Amino acid sequence: MQKLFFFSLVIMPFFLIAQKNDELYKQALEFYDKNEYQKAIPFFEKIITENPDDKEALLKSSVCKKETGMTEQAIVGFRKCLKLDSAMYKAWYYLGATYTDDLNKHKQAIQYFQRCIDLIPKESPELSFPYYGMGKAMYGNENFKEAIDWFDKSIEKKADFYASYFNRGLCKDALQDFEGAEKDYSESIKLNPSFPDAWFNRALCKTELKNFKNALKDFNKVIELVPNHFEAYYGRAIVKSALKQYKSALDDFSKAIEINPKYADAYFERGSAKLDMKNYEGAIEDFSKAIEMQNDDPDYYFERGFAYFELKDYQKSETDFSKAIELDTEFAEAYYER
Repeated sequence: MQKLFFFSLVIMPFFLIAQKNDELYKQALEFYDKNEYQKAIPFFEKIITENPDDKEALLKSSVCKKETGMTEQAIVGFRKCLKLDSAMYKAWYYLGATYTDDLNKHKQAIQYFQRCIDLIPKESPELSFPYYGMGKAMYGNENFKEAIDWFDKSIEKKADFYASYFNRGLCKDALQDFEGAEKDYSESIKLNPSFPDAWFNRALCKTELKNFKNALKDFNKVIELVPNHFEAYYGRAIVKSALKQYKSALDDFSKAIEINPKYADAYFERGSAKLDMKNYEGAIEDFSKAIEMQNDDPDYYFERGFAYFELKDYQKSETDFSKAIELDTEFAEAYYER
């Protein structure tokens, strides 16, 4: 059984925040604009020490803390901003983003995004960001159709925002609308050609749609962008197996395992490829390694049982088929083979 997972990434858009011209701000912004958040924090903190009511410095310092995993401190900072100015819609937005991205508390995040929406003028393109945030929170709550509606609104306000297309694609994946998802990933790629996750997820869509040759091209692009992307090697190997390019598939499965030696599914699928090539001993070795890492998957036992059967080791074959049935009492094929 092929196991392919769509890649979801936290993408947080950034509002343009008012900049100041003094030397400390210049130093802080130099690091901030380069996404060197850890280095920016001390400069913003010094500004805040000198002027505790500087809400812009406090906001940016809190964004830096969010981006460096200092979640609780970021939340404290955003709340201080709102105490200074309850109409500071950027702080409401970032508070919502922290709750949905970092805490998975989507219900609270929705409330904060709504406060942000209520404060932004309806004609403003900046509404794209809280609309996007609402979509992320709805996705987190598995309200995929509602999430799509919010991403639609985000795109209406900002048609060149690649992350909205990407996340709308994730929602369509969840609804198994692979053709619709593929179109959204393509739009995301058009807007940001160096975004590997969009290439990867589009490759998975093409795999689901059995458009294997074009899926290969997308997996190749992911590997070009991220040479150690073990899931891309794995996905490409799955496609090569479907095209009966077993030797090349084995190389890709082996590369995925080299990068991530604990990748049980890669051992399993490499074993399946060896099984198709009638290398039963090699298949058993890989299936056993997969079982060693993850002993609760009925498919692992079933495939190993089939390999044992081909070697006429019927006792071990029956044992594995029985284990597959124990793990999945509705595994009809395992009953039949046993």
